[in-house]
Amino acid sequence: MSAPIREDTFMHVIRALAAGTATAGLIAGGLIGATGAHADSYKQASVHTIFSDEFWLCGKNQYHQTVCTPLIESPNDWKRVYGWWWTGKVEFTGRQYHSDGSVSVRYRTCDSAKHQHDQFFDCYAI
Repeated sequence: MSAPIREDTFMHVIRALAAGTATAGLIAGGLIGATGAHADSYKQASVHTIFSDEFWLCGKNQYHQTVCTPLIESPNDWKRVYGWWWTGKVEFTGRQYHSDGSVSVRYRTCDSAKHQHDQFFDCYAI
């Protein structure tokens, strides 16, 4: 036969569960709040480049942190960069690989407040 649970132990478990539930609610609320902000002031990039084989973007994200994407291959003229939300100026760096083994590097500054449509802004980095 197991020992009965003491009332103070039982209440300690209940309080711990309640605190965990409250914390999860705060985290979920923060994520939902951030998602709502995307529609107004934060945009994802839609990059137009015909000369770069790969590129990366750097700038301020929705948390006002300076971040850079990993290297992104760009086999097409337009490449949407999903899941990266930008505000302000975004720096584009692109590389083009030539058949002789040389590499051209291109730089461009794009503005997330211009050329907007839906959740994206156009970055013309030709």
